[in-house]
Amino acid sequence: MGDRSEQVTSPRLAQEASPAREEESQSIGKMDLCIANSIHQIEEAWRLVYHSYRDIEIIDPNDEELHTVPHAVSPDTAVMTGRVQDRLVSTLTVMVDSQRGLPLECVYADEIDALRKRDRALIEVGLLADRRREMIRSFGAVRDLIRMAFYYSTYLNTDAIIGVHPHHAPFYERFMSFEQVGPERSYDTVNGAAVVLLHIKVAEVIKPAKLPRGLAYIKNNPIEREFFEHRFDFSPHALKGSALARYLHKKKYLPPFDTVSSKHTA
Repeated sequence: MGDRSEQVTSPRLAQEASPAREEESQSIGKMDLCIANSIHQIEEAWRLVYHSYRDIEIIDPNDEELHTVPHAVSPDTAVMTGRVQDRLVSTLTVMVDSQRGLPLECVYADEIDALRKRDRALIEVGLLADRRREMIRSFGAVRDLIRMAFYYSTYLNTDAIIGVHPHHAPFYERFMSFEQVGPERSYDTVNGAAVVLLHIKVAEVIKPAKLPRGLAYIKNNPIEREFFEHRFDFSPHALKGSALARYLHKKKYLPPFDTVSSKHTA
């Protein structure tokens, strides 16, 4: 597959890879938005997550210098990345609800189950990291990664949830119409860091004529379904012999293809 880019006029939001094909990408200003489609790109993204989380001491060190959760090892998962001059600067992972559940259920089991009981199919947005420390520099990247997650959710016909630090919740509520549906709690996966649960009805929030600035940007900059088709499939063959496979084995996570996949396709 060749590289496919889409130019838009709106402003944007360790390990060297040698992929068999380039990432599917969009060019936003000086940043290319991509879907990781090789084990090298997946490890590069989750290595950025590792170093970002280690910098703020919310995870423990490991030899592979990777951080993920077992729910992310699924053919439905989409790992979004942002690159500047071919350097990875931002990443976000979308995980689709399945038999394995969602990562935030270890903190918000009742709240997430209540959403399911309303016949709401769900994705979880997580593993967000940006190489730049200043919020003002990473704002555009975060916005565009959320835009990618938004359209993936749209094509899967799901709602979305995200767990964020309480200090960051107003940004998601004000600019993107997320609603808080779970109180502040301690999240053991990130060494007890504070978290609140946010939820958004993706298909409904863009219907009003007047939208918050973040949602207006998302609505005015759509992403085609084909953009998501060539994401990494997490098959045993693709994982074999990788640093990620060693990491998953050491963490005693469930085997990656043990009938946990959802019925969603995009």
